[in-house]
Parts: sequence; C-alpha cells; structure tokens
Amino acid sequence: MSLVATITPDDSCTTIFYDRVRASSDVHPYCHASITSVVITTAAEPQRGTCMSLRHMRDVWKLMPDLTRIHVGSRVAITVVDIRVVARDCPHLDALVIENPRVGFDVIKAVPRELPRLKQLDITAATVSMATAVDAAQHMPHLQTLSLCGTPRLHLNTRFTLAGIKPVTTLTTLHLRDCWIDDTDAAVIVRLFPNLEELVLTGASLTANGMSTLMDELPNLQKLDL
Repeated sequence: MSLVATITPDDSCTTIFYDRVRASSDVHPYCHASITSVVITTAAEPQRGTCMSLRHMRDVWKLMPDLTRIHVGSRVAITVVDIRVVARDCPHLDALVIENPRVGFDVIKAVPRELPRLKQLDITAATVSMATAVDAAQHMPHLQTLSLCGTPRLHLNTRFTLAGIKPVTTLTTLHLRDCWIDDTDAAVIVRLFPNLEELVLTGASLTANGMSTLMDELPNLQKLDL
C-alpha cells in the first residue's frame, strides 16, 4: 500500500493523502501500519528557514513499522542526520529515492554506512561522480538497483578515478538517464557492473563501438533502453 504525504513549510506532517482520500492524524492505527511506501513532496518552494526534512517526520515513521520505501521529493531537505533518523526508525527500509539536486556528498557517503541493507538506491539530478556511486554500492551487499539520472558529472570522472575499484556483482539494474554517457563510459559500465540485466542509458552518445561493448560484455543483459 502506498501513501503520498504532501508537506508544506507551515504544517507538521499531520495532513496526509491516504489512498487519494484526505485524512488527518487520527486515522485508525491499523491503516498506517499497513503502509509500505511513502512519497514526500512539498507543494511549493519553501522559504528560507522553513524547509521540511525527514527528521521532522519522526512521529510519522513510528506509525509505519513495515515501511520499505521512501521517495524524497526535490524540495525536501535531506542531511546526514535525516539518513540516521530514517535508518533508526525504519528498520525494514530497502528502497530510497532522492530527487534533491542539492544533496551533499556527505549524504551520499552516509547512505551505505547507515542503510547497508538497501536493495534500491535512486539519486536524481545530484552532483555525484561515478566513483562515489560505485563506492557507495560496494558497501551495500544487497543492492540490486542503482539509478543516477540527470547527473552530468558521471562521465567526467569515470576516466580518471575508477582505477582499482572492484566490480559491483550484486547489481542487476542500472539507470543512467541524461548522464552524457559515451563509448568510454560504456567500457567502464561493463567492467563495474558485469551482471546487469537491465540498463537504461537514455540520452547517451554511443557509437556502434559503444553498443558492441555493452552487448558483448554483458551476457545477462535482457533490456537495453537508449
């Protein structure tokens, strides 16, 4: 079951949208307990000093003991403290989606340290290098899906900072939409993620050589989206 929480700077997460029906915090507890997925967004750009963050939702997390997926919208602040709070209050979390383009390097480093059990990690429109993403993935032994979409720094770093990095063998799904992937990056992808079954490279600048690299070096590949 999925819940969408629409959070504005002047409320305290007491207003939620449950199954598209507006409800208040007095919804029967068994309804909250059955929720496994939450999407957190803000209705408008928050004013300075009023930005909502995950740690402000501590009371919400306690109502959802079986929560497995959190999707953080682009206008919701997320810090290392937020990651720690989620790790403590959501013991069954296995999927985290972050859309905030201003998410810091320290947050990305904190994710594998605090949430090593994740099976899915999506980071959209953030300034993250491939080396940082791979390092995070290597410390999440259960990670199956990694999405780094709209992240232009990826291809600028792969050629210089990946020497000696071990492959991530658990990963089966990789999404790199609008990341300026080229033939050189394709060679890096097959070396770092040899067991891919699904690969999304929308917006890539691949030649026939790059395509051949992917098809020849990824024996388990079932879906390739360009």
